[in-house]
Amino acid sequence: MSSRTRLAGVAAVAAIAVMAMAAAASARTLVVTPGHSIQKKIDKANAGDTVIVQAGTYRESLDINKRLHLAGQGAILTEGAPGHTLCNSMPGPDLVGICVHGKLKFSGGGAPKIVHRVRGIEISGFRVRGFSAEGIFGFGTRGLRVHNNRLAHNGGYGLFSLNGGHVHLVHNVARGNGAPGLYVGDSPNARAEIRGNRSVRNGGEGILLRHASIGVVRRNVLAHNCIGLMVLADAPGPAGSFTISGNRVVNNNKACKGDPDEGLPPMSGVGIALLGAHDTVVKNNVVRNQSAAHASFIHGGIVVGRGIRGTPPRADRIFGNVSLGNSPDVFWDSSGSVRFHSNLCRTSRPGSVC
Repeated sequence: MSSRTRLAGVAAVAAIAVMAMAAAASARTLVVTPGHSIQKKIDKANAGDTVIVQAGTYRESLDINKRLHLAGQGAILTEGAPGHTLCNSMPGPDLVGICVHGKLKFSGGGAPKIVHRVRGIEISGFRVRGFSAEGIFGFGTRGLRVHNNRLAHNGGYGLFSLNGGHVHLVHNVARGNGAPGLYVGDSPNARAEIRGNRSVRNGGEGILLRHASIGVVRRNVLAHNCIGLMVLADAPGPAGSFTISGNRVVNNNKACKGDPDEGLPPMSGVGIALLGAHDTVVKNNVVRNQSAAHASFIHGGIVVGRGIRGTPPRADRIFGNVSLGNSPDVFWDSSGSVRFHSNLCRTSRPGSVC
């Protein structure tokens, strides 16, 4: 490489660094104090700004459609006036806490089309509780980061991410929500990181990955839900290419009536379920004390089988897990291509798995 070429490269790198510094310098920090509107500050913010919300209780729904960091300092967000959010304009009376979305086009009464994804939104430090629908709803996002929040006692999902990419859900608590605690769906290129969360006592799965592919699910605590974690294909498309490791999945024995819209019958007593999943690794998890006390279409600590429309599992590996005290510890419907090895378990169907 000539000296001239090297100098040109150095100059280009320096120019990029200067532009990045200028962008950082232009970003502002806006502060919301108790008694004032968070949404008004969001509306005033420019892309790249940070909106800090001081401790207090705020009764409003929020709408975010630009890149920013919404940082709560122990702020509580709960249901109040509906607010003019995209999520709350959809049919039905239920209200969403924080609505995050890209630019969408509605036509013909069908599903909206994503015209432009919203990128780089970060939400942290909030207690989002008591909303009649979802705590946080994301649609058409890329690089959504939700961390260190508490999503509790909402009527729908704790967090619902639909058609998103590079979703990061880290160190959140989802407790006592009426549907699954954490959800990623309709995301063929999810590239999700779901790490260090605690999802407990929800009316569905602790974590549900439906028609979603590519990501890691690690070091989460999933307890006292109907199902700890489920990777679900055929609803409507493929699901897989996840690495599920180091999670603690215990006592997921709540009785849930299922979801008729998804073709799911009643469910209870399941730790980790792969239904029609492909290329998924389940390793080094602790899965204990899932029982068959309630009606459910599947039971067991680790359950592997066909998707709800019959897609068999493919190229899944289940190894290095401790699965004990479940009914049974491992269940496989013998379909597809699944490899089990080096698991500590006592009961299985078929019996050769343990």
